[in-house]
Amino acid sequence: MRNKFFSSILVAAAMFVGAISNASAGVLYTGSGTWDSFASTTAFSGANKSWSFSFEIDSPASNPTSSIVDFHYSLGGLATSLDASSIQFYSAADGGMFNLTLSSGDVVSFFNKLGAPATDIGSNGNLVTGQWAVDLLGFGATGAEIHGAGVVTAVPEPSTWAMMILGFGALGFFAYRRRGLVATA
Repeated sequence: MRNKFFSSILVAAAMFVGAISNASAGVLYTGSGTWDSFASTTAFSGANKSWSFSFEIDSPASNPTSSIVDFHYSLGGLATSLDASSIQFYSAADGGMFNLTLSSGDVVSFFNKLGAPATDIGSNGNLVTGQWAVDLLGFGATGAEIHGAGVVTAVPEPSTWAMMILGFGALGFFAYRRRGLVATA
């Protein structure tokens, strides 16, 4: 009787923690690449300069959303003071990927690599994880197009991984306990 009560408490606690974790599950986006040799010098670009970013968004998210957390953008290996004001995801029918609006007012558009199928990574609010080769398009102060290329990766945030590992550990514990009970019976 005691074992069933203990098991019931553990299952209830796991379900409660899982529900809390699922309600605030987030996705960590990272990206890096290089602007082309014709890119004008702006707050976010420079000829042949490398770029990288990272930020988190809770899933599900509204579209567009300004709920961007912990945004970092580097240009040429140096951190910038830019922040992200919003992100808008597009369906595959609209070309896929997303537009990132920076605090400077500049908009950087991320597209699937030329020739690759369009990918919807969150237009319906449910964020998709994965890794994609991307082409970038931005506009300088003069209106000139700025092109670049890179890779964008989206992964569940660490707390989601921790909950999954905890769940597998609980399943393993229950299987171990059950096997011990069957062996003594």
